[in-house]
Amino acid sequence: MQQSNNSILNGLIGHSSNFLLTAMVLSFFLMFGVQMFYYADSFKRVVPNIGFAFGVGICIGLFTQLVRLAFGLAGAAEFSKGRYGAAAGGLIFSFCVTLFEAFEVQAIAEKWGGNDLHLHDSLLLLFQFLLWTGFCLELRLAMNVSNGMSAKSEVTFSTNGATKKAVKSTARSSS
Repeated sequence: MQQSNNSILNGLIGHSSNFLLTAMVLSFFLMFGVQMFYYADSFKRVVPNIGFAFGVGICIGLFTQLVRLAFGLAGAAEFSKGRYGAAAGGLIFSFCVTLFEAFEVQAIAEKWGGNDLHLHDSLLLLFQFLLWTGFCLELRLAMNVSNGMSAKSEVTFSTNGATKKAVKSTARSSS
């Protein structure tokens, strides 16, 4: 029975990057919905056409969340290729977008909460949770992919015409 539990656990661990990516995309999708309705409501006061207002809301929400998704996936790819400078730069940009959204959700909670302080606080807490959890999932995905891709790679050595295979660890020796 213990062996069966270990194999199930190992199988789940093997799919951890998929779970991280799914949770990250879900947080982005939920924030897209929040932004869509917020900006649609904001623009319907400026432009009398409700269809145009929803179109703008969809575009703003979709753009913001696609930027976050792109930074998340590109960061993971850069880390997995050993391009730590580019990956760190992308994470800084992603953090800046997330920070912008943190201020944005405060405005959304104020607007939707109105005079109800409890509703305002609940909305703000929920939106901040979704926002920052998405960012943390992005970071963890980058670390997970980086560790999984760079753990071991196969190297072929040739000595006097004879080919031998060796497993090279990515950790550098201090010699």
